[in-house]
Amino acid sequence: MVAEGVDCEEQVEVLAKIGCDWVQGFVFGAALPERAFVQLLGSAAKSTGAFEARPAAGRNAACAVPQTDPPDEPRALIVDDGSGRLGLLAMRMNRIGAPALYASAPDEGMLFAAEQGSPIRALVISSDADIGAVTRLVDRIEGTSSRAPALLFVAEGELAKPLLDLRSRCRIWSLREPLDDAQLQDVTRSALYGTPPGAAHRQHPRVPCDLMATVAVGDHSQAAMLSSLSIRGALLELAKRPPVEARVDVAFPLEDITIRAPATVLYHAGPAGAAPTAIGVLFDALPAESVDAIRTLVEQRSVRCLA
Repeated sequence: MVAEGVDCEEQVEVLAKIGCDWVQGFVFGAALPERAFVQLLGSAAKSTGAFEARPAAGRNAACAVPQTDPPDEPRALIVDDGSGRLGLLAMRMNRIGAPALYASAPDEGMLFAAEQGSPIRALVISSDADIGAVTRLVDRIEGTSSRAPALLFVAEGELAKPLLDLRSRCRIWSLREPLDDAQLQDVTRSALYGTPPGAAHRQHPRVPCDLMATVAVGDHSQAAMLSSLSIRGALLELAKRPPVEARVDVAFPLEDITIRAPATVLYHAGPAGAAPTAIGVLFDALPAESVDAIRTLVEQRSVRCLA
C-alpha cells in the first residue's frame, strides 16, 4: 500500500500503524521540476550514502530519501486562501520548469517561508489577500533569504492601494487569467531571476511575444525570434549576437504594419548558467503609428509589471 500527500511525521506514524508500507509527500521533500530533480540526482550520485532507506515508524518497508542539500535554484511560493483556486497554477508552474511550493493557506505559507534551503524569490498570492498576511510572509521570507521576494498577484481587478504600497520593498506583478504558458513562464522567470545586468533602462510593462523579426547591423541581417516587447524595447533570440552598445535595425510585423525600429543593444541574456542566447535592445524614437500598435498589444495582454 502506498500513501500519497503525507506532510508530517505524525501522519507517517498513523499510516504505519494501519499497515501502509510506503509513503510519499512533503514529509520527505517538495515536488521538483525535471531540471532540478536531475540536478539533485546528480549531486546524490557523487556522495557516499547519498540515498538512505528510511523506515516508516519502525516497519521494514521504507521510502528512499535524498541525503543531500536541495539545489540552490530559486523557488516561488504560492500561498492560497484555503479555497484551492491557486492549486492548478502551482501545478502549471512546476510543469513549465518554474520551481514552486504550494501552501493551502497563509499559516502554512509561513512554515515554508521559514525553511532553509533554496531561496524563495517570488511570492504568488491572490489580489484580495489580507495586507497583514502578505506583509508577514514578505517579512519571513526576507528574514530567511536576506532578500524580499517579488510579488505576483493573481488579480481579478485593480490591486488595492495597501498592496501597491509594497512596491517600496518588492517588485510587483499583476497576473490576470486566462494566462497562457508562455506568459506564465516569462513573468515567473523575471520574478525568480530578476532583471539582467545592464537592463536598467528597460521600461515596463512588457509582454511575451512569438514574432519573427530581422536584426540588421550595417549591411548584414539575420532572422530572430522576438520573445518579449514593450514600447521602449524588445528581447530578441538570435544565432549571432551583436555586441553590447552596438547599433542595430529591428523589423517585425505587428497587426497590419511592419515595425521598423533603430535600436541599441543594452545587454545579452540567457538561462541561468548557460551562454547568452538573446539580446535586449532599446528602441530609438518610434513613429506614432508604431507606438500605438505596440501599446495596443501591451494592453491586450494580461501580465503587467507594476513596479
